[in-house]
Amino acid sequence: MDVVLLSLFYMDVAFFSLVVLVVVHLLWLMVRIMRSFWEQHKPAGKTRQKLHAMDVIDKNDQERICGVLAGPSSPEGTTLHNNDEAATSFDCGSAYGSVLLLHKPTGDWSCNESGNYRYGHQHMHGRKRLWEFRWQLKFKTRVQGDVFMGLEQDRYEPVSWAKRCAASSVLAALRGAAGGAMYHSYGDDPNESSYETERPTVVFLLSLIDQLIVTPEGEQPPSLCDSSFPDYGLTKADDRKAFRTALANLELVPGPTYSFAFWSVSQFCDGIRWQAPMRGFMPKVNFQDIGIHPPCFFVMYSLKPQDEDESSDSRHLDSRKSYYVRLAYWSTLVPPDPSRARSLQQDEKIAVVSSSHHPGRPDTGVANFPASYARPCAISMQWCGGTAASQPDLARRI
Repeated sequence: MDVVLLSLFYMDVAFFSLVVLVVVHLLWLMVRIMRSFWEQHKPAGKTRQKLHAMDVIDKNDQERICGVLAGPSSPEGTTLHNNDEAATSFDCGSAYGSVLLLHKPTGDWSCNESGNYRYGHQHMHGRKRLWEFRWQLKFKTRVQGDVFMGLEQDRYEPVSWAKRCAASSVLAALRGAAGGAMYHSYGDDPNESSYETERPTVVFLLSLIDQLIVTPEGEQPPSLCDSSFPDYGLTKADDRKAFRTALANLELVPGPTYSFAFWSVSQFCDGIRWQAPMRGFMPKVNFQDIGIHPPCFFVMYSLKPQDEDESSDSRHLDSRKSYYVRLAYWSTLVPPDPSRARSLQQDEKIAVVSSSHHPGRPDTGVANFPASYARPCAISMQWCGGTAASQPDLARRI
């Protein structure tokens, strides 16, 4: 009898302890959510006073995204910002075009709520998206292999188990929004491998874009800054079935001008505050707390088909990539090391593998990165068929 009573006593203690842990965890989660909500919606009075003391005239000029064209995109070192009046032109070797980043002033709550900022009342205000990335390309060669766009880092940063746990909710939200068309890697430590290593990467298949405009050769493509830009081509929200069909039959070939817009995951990524904002029961997560340190790089690249003896290696290695866009960026609220920013803004040289390296091979736009990224490796991923010529209606107004 004593043994039974003692067992029941310990069971009661264990159950009570479990209840206490659950209650404490729920309270902690509620505090995190309330704190995130307050930080996201608190008045900006104190911040304004501090900025006034610094003789800053326009807060939006201080809290913004800073971008720099990075090799193989040239002219390297060219600086741009979110909500620029004009798009920034570049040449990436295998393609050339222009880019424009729209971003709500999430660092200034009152300005964000009022819509009084460039592209605010014109387009962004009242929409759920925090940012919209637009880019326009003309290709010099036919694109082969799967095409990806998204984020990569140029240096490996170790990510602890605790940080990976914190990142899991953000990655799950991104995967849900991407519908599985997402590739993520924490990268490989160059100090632990004598072979080519992979960069930290979060990228999506090109099929995740939200707007596509194909302008036939000889016709004038729309300006990325045009207030009517959202009315051109096809958008995923207007006709998902037609949009999927267009992407499934898309070929990226020389001749037409391709205009893209991407914003579907922007609700989970605040570039100015450098965080994943609170959404529902998911608390705010600072990007630096999950291993995403500035600068990051917006990239668009294709992966070359792989050799049969390397079919088991699915990593996105530099030797397999052909870049079409590469743009370094960071928030002025969370800048990189000053020397690193200066090196990017002072035309940091990253060579491009061209026909001089491989006789008989056209310029590919593959960056010649350090030796730790040098072992050849390829994966066979075939891009879907179809031709741009079969889609003349993509350049029309909806």
